[in-house]
Amino acid sequence: MKSLNAATLAASVFTSGLILSAPAAASGEEASQSAFRVTGSVRLRHETLSAPYRAGRTGSDQHASWRIRILGEYDAGPVTFGAELLDARTWLTDSGSVLPASSVNAVELYQAYVVVRPAEGTRVQLGRYNMSIGSGRLAAQNGYVNSPNSFVGARLGHKLNEDWALDAFYGSPVPILPRDRNALLNNTARQDEVDWDTRFWAAHLTRANLPGGMVAEAYLFGLNHANGTDTYAPGARLLRAARPGRADFEAEAIFQTGSRPVAGGRQDIKAGMVHLVAGYTFEDDWRTRLSVQLVYASGDRAGGDFNRFNSMYGGRRGDFGPTAIFGPIGRENLITTGVRYQSRRGPVDFQARVQEARLAVAEDSWTRAGLRDASGQSGRRIGIVADAYAGYNFASLNTRLEAGAAYLAKGRFARNAPGAPDSSDVV
Repeated sequence: MKSLNAATLAASVFTSGLILSAPAAASGEEASQSAFRVTGSVRLRHETLSAPYRAGRTGSDQHASWRIRILGEYDAGPVTFGAELLDARTWLTDSGSVLPASSVNAVELYQAYVVVRPAEGTRVQLGRYNMSIGSGRLAAQNGYVNSPNSFVGARLGHKLNEDWALDAFYGSPVPILPRDRNALLNNTARQDEVDWDTRFWAAHLTRANLPGGMVAEAYLFGLNHANGTDTYAPGARLLRAARPGRADFEAEAIFQTGSRPVAGGRQDIKAGMVHLVAGYTFEDDWRTRLSVQLVYASGDRAGGDFNRFNSMYGGRRGDFGPTAIFGPIGRENLITTGVRYQSRRGPVDFQARVQEARLAVAEDSWTRAGLRDASGQSGRRIGIVADAYAGYNFASLNTRLEAGAAYLAKGRFARNAPGAPDSSDVV
C-alpha cells in the first residue's frame, strides 16, 4: 500500500525550520480484502525569513503551517471513484507576514473524480483532480505549497504501444479561496470555486526507449481566458535519466504565441523558455550526483509584442528551491545559471544548490518581488540564490523529517530598484 506522494514532496524549510510528515493507511491485509482504499498524510512545517526582498515589506517574518490530506477510493473494476479532503492552515502570522493564497484552504473537498478504464492501456479521469504533466513546468501538483493546484475537467491517458504514450486534458482551474487577507489570517473555511472563464488544456506525447536510454516529449498547451487572452505553448523535451556511473541531461524548450486585448486593439504574444541540465551520478555509496543548470525565460520589452513568459500552472521548487515565504525566482523574465549537489544513502538524503539570477530584460519586472525599473538603470542582477536541505526517512513509521536553509545575496537590482526594501540579504 503506497501512501500519497504528497507526503514525500514536503520540501526544504528555512533556518530553524522542520517538517514532520506522517502518512497513514489501512493495513495491507485489510486493503487486499476490500475494494475501498484510504490513504492520507499530515505535514507540519515552520519557516522563518530574516529580511524582506519584496516591495513594501519590512522586518523579519515567520510562518507555521499544517496540511492534512485524506484520500478515499473505491475500485469497482473498470471504474474507480475517488474523493480527497484537504485541510491547510497557518498560524504564527501577523499583519505584515507574507501569506500566499495557497497557504490556507480549510476543510476543502480537494478532489472528487471518476476514473474509467475502457480498454487496456487507456485511462479517463472526470471531475476535480490534480496533475503533473511532463516536466511539470507548465502543469504541476506543486507539492511544496499547502494547497496545490487542482482542475475540473477530463483527462485522458493512453498507451499507444511500448514506446508511445499520450496524456491529454481539458478543463478549468479551481482558484483557492479565500483570497482576502483577513480571511487567510483567520483560516476561514470557504469552498473553492471553479474559474469557468478560463480554459486550460494540453496534448502531451511521450516517446520512450530511444537509443542511449533517452526519452523525448512533444506537446501543446493552451490557456484561454474570457477576456480574450489566448496563450498557446508548443514545446519539446529530451532527457536521459540519472543512473549511477553515467552522464544524464535534460533539454526543454517552449515557445508561446497568441494575443491579448490592449487599449486600441490587440497585442501579439511572443515569448519563450529554455531549460538545460547536464549531470553525472557517481557509483559511490551515496549515489552522488553533480549537475549544472541554465534557465532562460523571456521578459517583456517596451513596444511591439508581449514577451514575458507565462509559466501557467507550473511548479518552481524542483528547479529554483523552496517557495512559500521565500521563493524569490520564478520562470518569467529570468536568466539563471547554477550547480547542484545531490546524494542519498539509506534513509538519509541531501541536496545543495547555488544559482546566479538575473533579469532577462532590465526594464521588465522582477515579478516575485513586485519590483520594476522601467528605465533599466537598476541593472539586471537579482543576486545569488542558494538553498540546501537534509532529510531522514523513518521507514517503520512512514514518516519524513526534513530541515534546510535558503539564502538570497542581493544583487544590484534587488537593492536599487524603485521600491526595493532597504534591508540586508535574506536568510
